[in-house]
Amino acid sequence: MATAALVAVVAAPLLVECVRFDRLLARTDSRVLAADWLRARVTPEETLYEEGGHYAALDLGDTPLHRWSFNPADGSFGDTAGRTPDWLVLEDSPLWTWAGNSAAIKALASERYTVVRSIRAADEGWAVYDLADAFFLPVAGFRGIERPGPNVRIYRRRDLPTVAP
Repeated sequence: MATAALVAVVAAPLLVECVRFDRLLARTDSRVLAADWLRARVTPEETLYEEGGHYAALDLGDTPLHRWSFNPADGSFGDTAGRTPDWLVLEDSPLWTWAGNSAAIKALASERYTVVRSIRAADEGWAVYDLADAFFLPVAGFRGIERPGPNVRIYRRRDLPTVAP
């Protein structure tokens, strides 16, 4: 009886963590939600810049749009007229090794853009991540975790028409 009670005390927390992990894994990844939302709203003539990291990037498939790149050395997108993209997509995560944003892009987003869609995957709470894995789900400490993937914020330049939520 004592051995069975000891096994139950030791195994119960692990079983709870396994169930939490499985429930989170069954939820739609934030990148999929963001890509679906953006695909329905972006037009072929619009421009987009995405920053967050290779593993955090949205898969927009063959969506017709113009992707821009940012040159941190001169703080520009290389447009001779000094324009900025129509859309910004920023991904971040407590798993900082695979998703993050530069200070220059964060400043630009706050100065010239409006958040039109935000998908939260994780709070900055206590969680244990495998830093060598771009899976974006912790291995322990699931409080504040909503779904797999990084947090995604989609911005639209303020001088452009608004979009449907």
